[in-house]
Order: sequence, then C-alpha cells, then structure tokens
Amino acid sequence: DDKQRTIVSVQKDLSEEQDAHRNDVTVLHQQVEEKQRTITTVQREYVEEQDAHRTDVDTLQAEIDRLKRLLADYENQVRSLNDELVSTRTDYEGQLRTVRSALADETDAHRSDVNSLRTQVDEKQR
Repeated sequence: DDKQRTIVSVQKDLSEEQDAHRNDVTVLHQQVEEKQRTITTVQREYVEEQDAHRTDVDTLQAEIDRLKRLLADYENQVRSLNDELVSTRTDYEGQLRTVRSALADETDAHRSDVNSLRTQVDEKQR
C-alpha cells in the first residue's frame, strides 16, 4: 500500500514536472518564434535600406556622369573660345601691322611732299 502511494506520488511529481517542462518548452518556442519574426523584420529592413542605398548610389553616379559630360562640354567650349580669341588676336595684329605700315608709308610720302614743297618755296624765295 505504501509502495502504491509512493508510486502515485512519484507519478504525480513526474506529471507536474512534465507539465512544467512542457510549459517551459512552449514559452521557449514562443520566444524563438518572436526572435525569428524580429530577425525577419530586421533582415527585410536591411534589404530595403540596401536597395535605397543602391538607388541613391545609382542616382549619384548618374549625376556624376552628367556633371562630367557637362564639364567636358565646358572645357571644349573654353578651348574653342580660346582658339577663336587667339585667331582673332592674330588677325587684329596682322591688320594693325598693315595699318601701321600704310600709315608709315603715308607719313613718308607726306614728309617727301613737305620736303619737296619746302625746297620749291626755298627756291622761289631766292
């Protein structure tokens, strides 16, 4: 009879321990599921952030490429304007030399005329 009570008592203790372990396992299982949901959420947010960063990088790269093309266009325009300026300056310098030469020739001709007229005046005064 004592043995029977002991067996029943031990079975009851074991049953209570099993129930407690089951409850612990259930709680742990719920905690694991919650952690898995949290991990999944964090992973999804990370992927979304990576996609956003990738989009930002692509946008910035496109803007850099556009600015590089614009800079190259400006550099070409500056080169072209510089070439035009050099060409115009060369033309003006050539025209200035021509005008100076013509002016010098005319000045010489006028001097010659003035000298000739002085000579004539001097001869007539004698």
